[in-house]
Amino acid sequence: MPTNLTNNLMPFPTKVASFESVSLDAVASDSKSAESDSQADELDFFKPEFDSQNAMLDSGNDELDSYNAQFAVLMDHSSIESKGPSKRFKRSLRQRLKYFIPRFKLCLVQEGKKSREVFTIRTPLDAIDFLEPLRLASEEHFVALHLNVRHEVIGLHEISHGTVSTSLVHPREVFKAAILANSSAIIVCHNHPSGSYLWPSPDDMTTTAQLIKGANILGLTLLDHLIVDRNDETYSIRENHPELWEEPK
Repeated sequence: MPTNLTNNLMPFPTKVASFESVSLDAVASDSKSAESDSQADELDFFKPEFDSQNAMLDSGNDELDSYNAQFAVLMDHSSIESKGPSKRFKRSLRQRLKYFIPRFKLCLVQEGKKSREVFTIRTPLDAIDFLEPLRLASEEHFVALHLNVRHEVIGLHEISHGTVSTSLVHPREVFKAAILANSSAIIVCHNHPSGSYLWPSPDDMTTTAQLIKGANILGLTLLDHLIVDRNDETYSIRENHPELWEEPK
């Protein structure tokens, strides 16, 4: 019977059984009749042909073994590749272009409806009209007013919310929203909820200088840094310290 060499895959024909050669000595010893001698002569005549065909069958069976082995390997590779691109086999171009790390997408969420009116900021007092809620806040807030290239108000971003006396501010947080909003200029403002004398602290001056430098690098403009309190007073750092905005010589 033929033998299946590929575990039921059978991509090629199976082996062919060899012709059986008969030993002349065995025939001669078992048969003493003349007819047996005649058969032995016939077998002896055809024996070279049998040997030649058996050799060809052996060669063909070896070739089938090689083909079946290659086919089994291909089937194994195909089943492994289907499990995912993490296996160490050649992947498609689409899989090779895929990142196997998280991808981030940035978007800006606008809260509330966009105002139909256009408000243009020309002086610090124009900006204060949008910042009145800061005067009544019980903790210190740091906010930024975003403007387009015409200095029209785009929106307001609350950058940090601190304690009664402090609010931590980093330039990275200030400019992140400005870039996403496609702002051309910003005005920053914070409040002094304690009701103390309205005057910028050393930290306020340092923060302002850092924001001016960062805005220049990013192609933005910091128009002013305002400070407000609950007594309806407003302090403009640009009006009182214009040297911070002067370009170094």
